[in-house]
Amino acid sequence: QSSVMNARITNNTAEINTQPIESHGRGANLSGNTLTDNSYGLYAGADDATISNNTIRSSAYGSLRGIDSGGDNATISGNSAEGYYYGIESSGDYASLSENNIHNNSYYGIYSTGLGVTISDNDVSSNDGYADIYSGGDDAVITSNNADSGLKQTDYGIQSIGKNALIEHNLASKHENSGIVATGQNVTIVQNTASYNGYDGIRTTGDNAIIEGNVISNNEDHGTNVQSGRNAKVSDNTASDNL
Repeated sequence: QSSVMNARITNNTAEINTQPIESHGRGANLSGNTLTDNSYGLYAGADDATISNNTIRSSAYGSLRGIDSGGDNATISGNSAEGYYYGIESSGDYASLSENNIHNNSYYGIYSTGLGVTISDNDVSSNDGYADIYSGGDDAVITSNNADSGLKQTDYGIQSIGKNALIEHNLASKHENSGIVATGQNVTIVQNTASYNGYDGIRTTGDNAIIEGNVISNNEDHGTNVQSGRNAKVSDNTASDNL
């Protein structure tokens, strides 16, 4: 455990601990660590943390969080997290989560609740729970992610709750419920592929939704479902073989 500002915790190996790496100092760098079968992986609780290129896996029952970030302006990139309830949980504002490989987690692949978060270029697949990617804050940007359930029982590919979300260039397929679900005003959903989901390809709730240029196919209920909200714009989508 460290509370020092700008601490560097790098290239460590830890196995079968409760929480092997824990930092509470601002500007921490937690990189290149290999953590195996720990109850928690690593935790950074202060602002401006960098969490990169860590490999975090657990086969132990009840392992909770692979990566847990609680501060604002976190950069979480290039990590692998597998076998936890939450692969990555980020609660700070303006975090950037990119190029992570998140597989075989049992509640959420990526779970973010901060404002202004960017979730991009992640491979979040073969998880088994509520959502591959969850964003619970306003002004989120969710772009260029692979959210493929791999025929496991994940409810949603991408679930966004918040105003002004931008959801673009993602793959959301093979989920038990729906591919992309967005709740909030002024949501923009463009140029995604949503296919082979158990209910809707894309579903929105909220005023002023824009749904454009998406490929929506082989979903077992609606291709696009504007469940409620005024002034929705749905245009230039390609929809086929939805029931």
